[in-house]
Amino acid sequence: MTLAKKFIKPVLIAFLIIYFLYLVLSRAPAEIAASALHKAVPNLWLTGVAGTVWNGRAGGAQIDLPGSTLALGRLDWKLSPFSLVLLRPCIAFQFSGAGQVLEGTACQSIAGNTSLKDMNIETSIAPLSDVIRLPISGKASLQIVKAKVDLNSLHIDTLDARLSWQNGSINPENTGWINLGTFAGKLKENGNGGIAAEIFDIEAPIKVQMNASLIPSTLAWQLDGNVQPLDQAPALLKDNLGVIGEEKEPGIFHIVLSSD
Repeated sequence: MTLAKKFIKPVLIAFLIIYFLYLVLSRAPAEIAASALHKAVPNLWLTGVAGTVWNGRAGGAQIDLPGSTLALGRLDWKLSPFSLVLLRPCIAFQFSGAGQVLEGTACQSIAGNTSLKDMNIETSIAPLSDVIRLPISGKASLQIVKAKVDLNSLHIDTLDARLSWQNGSINPENTGWINLGTFAGKLKENGNGGIAAEIFDIEAPIKVQMNASLIPSTLAWQLDGNVQPLDQAPALLKDNLGVIGEEKEPGIFHIVLSSD
């Protein structure tokens, strides 16, 4: 048997497997995929499911958060046939409507880990107010270059992402809204299943250099770093920095905040 024939045989077998999977999945109802998604992410709910496992959609989607729910809008997905041959199914998905953008690619391994890549999220940050127990507003933008997470335990194995908070404001102790401006952060895994972030100001009335941490499984979070109000900073903010932080140097406050 020539080398060419030895090469053609496995390629032909692989093609037939892919074609068989295509024929099966192109006819399998989308409800199968919706059930699998809900099993992988129990707090994700889909309604109005139509199409096939191969190429489907849900008219409405929402995810449960502690104390509230977050509407995600319509979901469209496409399943990669080649990923099934590798026993690592990958789905390209896009949520649209509900005033936000959420799109990217997710791959599921046999071990149960989910890999995310080229993910883009743009949404209001207000729904997180109940999670962190602090009234906040503004627009959040998250770009995930790559990540690996166990969705059952919410354990973060690897993470490379960028985060921005635009036109942000807070309302501590319901004393009044304080405009903070725009900030950005570099996110990575912290080695303990959580997220570590370096946060800094972009266009704001305060200079910020802080480290943040978040444990997704418990929603425990912490902020630790320095804040320096500029001349144009709101008076309410200047007056409260001494309450929530310690003035280490003239005009520079060291602040530690946590969910505890």
